[in-house]
Amino acid sequence: MGRLEAIRKELEHDQVPLSFYGRAVDQDGAGVDGATVTLTYTHFDLTVPQYHFLGEGSRSMKTDQQGFFTVSGIKGYGLAIKVSKEGYLASKRNFPGANYVHVAKPFSPDLSKPVVYLLRKKGVPVPLVSSVRNYVLRRDGAPLSVDLMTGETNGTNPDITIQLWVDDTRRHGNSGRFDWRAKVEVLNGGGLETTDEEFGYTAPGDGYVDSAELGYSISDTNKPWSDAASQTYYLKLRGGSMYGRMELQMVPGGDHFCLIRSSLNPSGSRNLESDGTLRFRDVEEYNRYIAAHPQAAK
Repeated sequence: MGRLEAIRKELEHDQVPLSFYGRAVDQDGAGVDGATVTLTYTHFDLTVPQYHFLGEGSRSMKTDQQGFFTVSGIKGYGLAIKVSKEGYLASKRNFPGANYVHVAKPFSPDLSKPVVYLLRKKGVPVPLVSSVRNYVLRRDGAPLSVDLMTGETNGTNPDITIQLWVDDTRRHGNSGRFDWRAKVEVLNGGGLETTDEEFGYTAPGDGYVDSAELGYSISDTNKPWSDAASQTYYLKLRGGSMYGRMELQMVPGGDHFCLIRSSLNPSGSRNLESDGTLRFRDVEEYNRYIAAHPQAAK
């Protein structure tokens, strides 16, 4: 037996059937019929006269009426899976694929426990005022008030105040760690609610609080220290006449700044879904659109 033939036989022995069981579901847990399952698999292509014989194949299929799909009939050692459907958003947390050989814990398919793929059905998009802004904060807790619609600071119609306290008088050795904390408070009868939802397109009707804090202490051994932090909140603003979503990023070192990424619906609706074409940089741009499309304010 020649050297190349011996290599081919060894690689062929390493390949295994790439079996997989999955199911596509929507946000309510119902199966998604007719979703496209795109498979990309790595294998040893024994027909290619190269030393490593590494090849890549692809295949696609559709989910059944209950959202189930089964992968079979292919061999290799790795499998990547993408599930999609027009009118749906695929979760970024969906299982990307599996390795079946040459890893410490090879993937083992289980027919009784199919891997679930979340596809959120798109709702009705609405116009939103969306912005990304940076602000410099004092380190002594002096409040900075912000109008989230205009970005104006310390003006006459603020929506929130942000405070930062930095104490680097007792830095922890050479590590540079220091105590810091930040507070965000919603004004004028509003509130905020912490969220980690991937598809945060509907603000809740209740559960809001006046303020929230984030930060780190060098004496807290239960939480690893960090010189930055971020949190996402749902917002109820101006007595409930406006809802939104805000990501707050705090960087207390250096220039002591924060970043606010917000999406607001001035119509009073809790719908925060946008298709990207209905995002406006400021309230004037939003108002011009609503004047021409009054039915869009919902």
